[in-house]
Amino acid sequence: MNKTELLHCLNEAEEILISHQAENDILRPRFVERKKNIEDFSAKILFVGSFSAGKSALLNSFLGDKEILREDIPPETAVSAELIYSPAEKIVCVTDDGESCEYSLQHAEKIPAKNYGKCIYHLNNERLKKINDLIPVDMPGFDSGIEAHNKALLQYLGDAAAYVFVVNLEKGTVGESTLNFLNEIKEYSTSIAFVLTKRDKLLPTDVANVTENIETALKEILGKNVSLIVTSKHDSDCGEKVAALLGNFSSDELLLQKLGNKVITLLRQTVQTLEMQLSALEFNPHDLDFAIRNQEQRKNSVILSMKREKKKLHNSLQQEVPKKILQDVEAGLKKQMGTLVYSAQQGSMEFNSAVNDIIRPIILQSTQQNIDASFDNYIDTIIESDRQEPIDVDKAEGQIRKTAGALKAIVEGGKIFAKAKKYKGMYQMFSTGLALTTSVVAPWLELIIIFLPDIVGALNNLLGRSKEEKLRERIEHEVIPQICDKLRPEIREALLKVEDERLTELEEEFQATLDNEISALQQLKDEKADRVTAVEQKKSKLSADIHRLEEIIGQIERA
Repeated sequence: MNKTELLHCLNEAEEILISHQAENDILRPRFVERKKNIEDFSAKILFVGSFSAGKSALLNSFLGDKEILREDIPPETAVSAELIYSPAEKIVCVTDDGESCEYSLQHAEKIPAKNYGKCIYHLNNERLKKINDLIPVDMPGFDSGIEAHNKALLQYLGDAAAYVFVVNLEKGTVGESTLNFLNEIKEYSTSIAFVLTKRDKLLPTDVANVTENIETALKEILGKNVSLIVTSKHDSDCGEKVAALLGNFSSDELLLQKLGNKVITLLRQTVQTLEMQLSALEFNPHDLDFAIRNQEQRKNSVILSMKREKKKLHNSLQQEVPKKILQDVEAGLKKQMGTLVYSAQQGSMEFNSAVNDIIRPIILQSTQQNIDASFDNYIDTIIESDRQEPIDVDKAEGQIRKTAGALKAIVEGGKIFAKAKKYKGMYQMFSTGLALTTSVVAPWLELIIIFLPDIVGALNNLLGRSKEEKLRERIEHEVIPQICDKLRPEIREALLKVEDERLTELEEEFQATLDNEISALQQLKDEKADRVTAVEQKKSKLSADIHRLEEIIGQIERA
């Protein structure tokens, strides 16, 4: 299913909604937003790997003989580079604030890269033209330890559609930092291709052995067989191999991976809205007045419950969760004491790398796990508070009881769906209430890879040249506590951002669901007052339109 077909599905669903709720202000803006998401979608393919793995060389081979992307630049000047087809060639450099400046290709070497967050290369290139719906992106090395590189990665990881993971065969194996990074990105994208580079640096027999070892390591991380290509920029067919690799990516499939669930969720909300109308269609105006009051009471009850539980959630995220995360960090560091002592004896850079490799996955896993638990408890309490029978429910008929349960079904269904899907990844969070995804950067990841070098730099004076036992003691009793002390306020600040992001979304979704119910009931009441509702005819149309929406959802799910 391509963009045009997906947009057609949304347009048809929106027309169905409008035909039943011409003044619905709750869902219709969401249709506008989703259609814009689809129209603006571009399948960015990130070339990622360690510093000097050969990413730029691969893309230069893909583009042709001319060196478009510099391969000999120092790590301090490396920025991400997007490659797009355009008859008019130029380079557009963009700052972190969104300001841009144009340069000609002839002046590429004079670009002050450190002033920009990314560069967009507009190239009149036939291979780019053939994959015009895909955008290769050359990324700085993820293990350079340079803050600008980390921010460049964070800038793209939430929007990336797929990845080409580049591994240097000269290393002989897949390094720990590479495996950790791969372990992170696989959580939010299954579209990952692998290229092993610099095969010309090894003997053919060594290439075969190293390739087998790397393939085994990758299979263990991903839990499945991997396809990879082995090449060198000096191979005459290197460019063709990269072109074939990129050609294996489908922009239509990547579009559905990124936006399919969001579209399906919106269509299901529309179905639920029409089903609620259908169940309430035979109400008389008095019944509808009661149903509207009932929903308004339930809305106020949910809002009050949210306010009450919000304080408990805040205390949990600021007190209990940081404590649990730091306990996991401390335990993880102490468990790897031998590694820490050895790396400290080698120097501050090695120690920094060891600490990073140990605590990075711990913080990612522990933070996500504890945030999940806190928000699950919050949602469970909100839903439980809504299980009480509404006021004056004994006056209601069976149909009103059915309608009053519509919101509960939506919320509980969304919660089950969210728990089943969980996070799409560290950079995409699910709204637990109605399972809508948003692209947000995981702040706990950012805080680790950006400020950790500063922590270690400040602790270097603790290491000195102590004997191994003395060094072990100082790391355990001085260095590890200082790392935890430094992490504590940063984790709390990061959790405040997560709390604000998710609570805002949750509150909006719960209130939007309730408001949509009330709006639909009010419209039915107005129609009955104006005597324009032909019950049997409207029943038939609602049933037919609900069936059609289910067919559309099925089409998207099967695509």
